[in-house]
Amino acid sequence: MRVLRVLLVACLFLASCGGTDEGPLVSADGVSGAAAQLDAVAAADVAATAARDGETWGSLFTDDIVIVDGDEATTGGVEEAVWIAEFIWAQYPDSGELHSATYVGLNDGIVVIDQWGFEGFTADAPFYEYRIYEVEDGVITAWEAVYDLDTRPFFGRGGMDEEAASLLERYLDAWNSGDAAAIKALYDSGAMRADLLFGEATGAAAIGTQIDSVLARLPGLHLELRETLGLRAHRRVGTGGPMSLTSDGDPCEVSALVYLESPGELITRERVYYQPASLIACGWAG
Repeated sequence: MRVLRVLLVACLFLASCGGTDEGPLVSADGVSGAAAQLDAVAAADVAATAARDGETWGSLFTDDIVIVDGDEATTGGVEEAVWIAEFIWAQYPDSGELHSATYVGLNDGIVVIDQWGFEGFTADAPFYEYRIYEVEDGVITAWEAVYDLDTRPFFGRGGMDEEAASLLERYLDAWNSGDAAAIKALYDSGAMRADLLFGEATGAAAIGTQIDSVLARLPGLHLELRETLGLRAHRRVGTGGPMSLTSDGDPCEVSALVYLESPGELITRERVYYQPASLIACGWAG
């Protein structure tokens, strides 16, 4: 999300190493503004879907949009995307959706969409789609959808891959141990890590430096997984999920979402997102 980078890049210089008493890690106005952009696009997306208005829905995307949804990806740009959407609306006339949460990332963001009217899912018991949006000037330039594990049977894919499950367990154990060497060992030598609070790092050396900064700035960091995401997303194994983060025994919980990509035992790409209200309430944004 290029506009998001403009809002936040100046604020990331605040994220120098040190204790949490050094002040906020990022600007409250920056994360709130980025969230407002995501919320506006999500609202327009949901409204056009409710109206079954393909023309308006298509206007939310760039002409060459590629939408990655599970194992599938559109290749025909916005025209193909609209055709698929209209086909789904016709197949499931009682389907509906609700935008229920927003997470802000460094280059993109995630909106959580509750969906129903498919194969027994109802408004009271929906399934959850996590849409990763990149947005520029109010238009979606990239879209990827991932799902919580409870919805995987609906897509005919069963449980999470064993390697992905093992990776997620090792990820949580390593970060909660506070052992920098154990954390660094999780990443492939050419991996990329993008964290709203600490910027973007590529390669083992840069990621190692970033991990040292995270541990120094957030001593006693603890991650509590609330929900598990996992599916083979367009030939990439993805896992992670919403988490509660605390630091140095402070009971204030920051709501984050970690999404990991890996073809095997090591992370090749990590993206960390946050809910702005929790960042502000806990003093991580100000």
